[in-house]
Amino acid sequence: MTNNALDPEPSSPTIQVRTVRREGDSRTIWIVLGLVAVVAIVALVYVFNQSNSQATQQAALDQAMARQQASDTVTQAGASASSAALAAGQAASAAGDAATRAAQSAANSAAQQARQTTGDTVTPEPGGAPQGGSTADQPATQQ
Repeated sequence: MTNNALDPEPSSPTIQVRTVRREGDSRTIWIVLGLVAVVAIVALVYVFNQSNSQATQQAALDQAMARQQASDTVTQAGASASSAALAAGQAASAAGDAATRAAQSAANSAAQQARQTTGDTVTPEPGGAPQGGSTADQPATQQ
């Protein structure tokens, strides 16, 4: 045997590093990245179209609600106008009836006062002919 301290180790392992490069691997990575980018762009377009579509739907819904409210308001205004016209017609009819009654009452009062003023009281005479009063109440005499 030989002296181990003086001899370099003849059986020491040697480490060799080899870099193995495959040409197809870099192409595959670029293809995969390209596909991911295309899918991401398609997803973004879809999301923006959906949000735009929702905004359009919301605007249409708001517009429909505004139209319905306007229609309800017009309907209520028409009903109110109809009720007001009916009430005005009834008030006019009542006023007409009251005016007619007032005119009749005034005419009756005037006639009564006229009779009292002219002394139009009929008192029978002993002979059966009325005494006093107007000539309209006496029978016409023939000549």
